[in-house]
Amino acid sequence: LQTNPEYLQPYVDDLSSRLDRWLMATEDWELSYILFHWLREHQCSFALAESCTGGLLSSQLTRHSGASAIYKGGIVTYTSESKIQWLGVTSKTLTEYGAVSRETALEMATACREKFHADLSLSVTGNLEPQDPETFAWVGIASADRQEAFRVKLYYKRLKNAEYLSNTCWYLLKRFIQNRIKD
Repeated sequence: LQTNPEYLQPYVDDLSSRLDRWLMATEDWELSYILFHWLREHQCSFALAESCTGGLLSSQLTRHSGASAIYKGGIVTYTSESKIQWLGVTSKTLTEYGAVSRETALEMATACREKFHADLSLSVTGNLEPQDPETFAWVGIASADRQEAFRVKLYYKRLKNAEYLSNTCWYLLKRFIQNRIKD
């Protein structure tokens, strides 16, 4: 039995091609690092509008040397008032749909992209506390020609939910970029 990694490479390549849509990496890298490289490779500037994650995504991204090549900036709008004041989310949206909604996430992402003059932006709004009947967040992603929102169910306690949500955001951003490249 061989244990040489070169012997395993054809199997890794085969699995990688089959799982491409879901696979983030074949090495042990942080998801934010992988997305940093994707954004840089595709020459996409990027901005963040965070609510429930409180700057966690920005912190993860700026850990990587050279992040300023693609990262335009971020804003934490934790309250409904700050979403209105700093991102221009409408009172009507917040009243009709709530702060944790698809509509709010999309308005946040679109405004953030415009405010920072970025090619892509991601927003996240939610409640990380376990609640009945369920806890969830909304992730919005915007480019100049496309906006998408994703509902993310959260299963854990607050800190674990934040970690899970941040990883999910990076995955959703990767998927958005892949779909954008295909179009």
